[in-house]
Amino acid sequence: MADRAISQEALLQGLRDIHLPPEIAGGGIAQMLAALAMGLGFALIIGGVLRVFSMRPKRERPVTLNDRVIAARDLPSDAQQVALLHLLKDASPARYQALSRRIYQKGGIPAPEVIEQELRDHA
Repeated sequence: MADRAISQEALLQGLRDIHLPPEIAGGGIAQMLAALAMGLGFALIIGGVLRVFSMRPKRERPVTLNDRVIAARDLPSDAQQVALLHLLKDASPARYQALSRRIYQKGGIPAPEVIEQELRDHA
């Protein structure tokens, strides 16, 4: 530890605010500019941190009917037909109603290309 005890006055002197010496050129103005520079530095740091935490995630564009049709092309033929019929039902209920009358007949489900064309024509 320390060899000698610190007096109360020395302790209080050490706790006072740090100031530039009064005999330097522009004493009060230099001290205010130093405080301003420190304040601006802290403001920039805090602003940067707040900007990072307040950024919103990028919004993705909405999925369009064309995107859904293209995604259905990756499915097997039977699943593709069903998916395209669901899309047609959502996009054009009247045209789906006309096609649904013959769906349950033998060979009644149209080919995927035909359903895609119906979607393009009626949607």
